[in-house]
Amino acid sequence: PSTGQVLALGKSLGVQAVVVGSINQAETIRSGTVSIPVVTMVVHLVETETGSAVWAVTHTEKGAGFSAQFLGTGAEPISETMRRCVRHIVKKLVG
Repeated sequence: PSTGQVLALGKSLGVQAVVVGSINQAETIRSGTVSIPVVTMVVHLVETETGSAVWAVTHTEKGAGFSAQFLGTGAEPISETMRRCVRHIVKKLVG
C-alpha cells in the first residue's frame, strides 16, 4: 500500500503499525523424483504515523523433509509449508 493508504488505515483502525507482505514464491520444484514445495514471503511492519517500515523479514521455507528427499516418499502439501513460513515470521516479529 502507499504511504497515504497506510496513514489512513492507521487512523481508521487506531493502531500504531500494520503488517504488510507478499508471497514472492509459492511453487513445487522437482528434486529427482520428489516434488518439494517452496514458499518465500517478504513481510514489513509499517508505522502508521510516518508510513516508514520499522521491521522487515524475508523467509523461505521448503516442505520436504529427510524422508521425502532421500527415500522418495511424498512431500507435504504447499499449504502446510506456507503455514510453517508464516509461523516462523510471526515468531521473529514477537520474539
